[in-house]
Amino acid sequence: MNNQLALWALDVTTPLFVAAFTWVATRLSRLITARIRNERLRGVLLRLDDVVLAVVKETFQVTVEALRAASANGKLPPGAADVVKRAAVAAVKAQLGPIALAEVATALDLSPDALDHLLSTKVEAAVYTVKHQTATNGVHEPGELGPAGK
Repeated sequence: MNNQLALWALDVTTPLFVAAFTWVATRLSRLITARIRNERLRGVLLRLDDVVLAVVKETFQVTVEALRAASANGKLPPGAADVVKRAAVAAVKAQLGPIALAEVATALDLSPDALDHLLSTKVEAAVYTVKHQTATNGVHEPGELGPAGK
């Protein structure tokens, strides 16, 4: 009698265990897929930020400083900022390459125009960061009063 009851209980609970196992496996698969997608997106964004910051620092040190030094008042000539920004965006695209740009566009689901806008925005944000870091480190723009001149 105990054997029959055990077999009957096994017959009844086996489909429930299979269904529960299938549900858990499906949820786990979705969780792993989401985690992989998020980590890939995180890696893409970190790489993008690193490249943009490096390009902006290089552009600031090489191009902007040379333009300011050549200027009589120590400031950028009119319209030079837009040209420098476009050059920085082009340098970011060149350093990332077509495969990484496609990966960024795919990861963020961006059109080519939206990708250009993102890169432009990232460059502007990096310029702000570089300027802010420069000001907080005690180095000031030409014509600004330093701590001793206040």
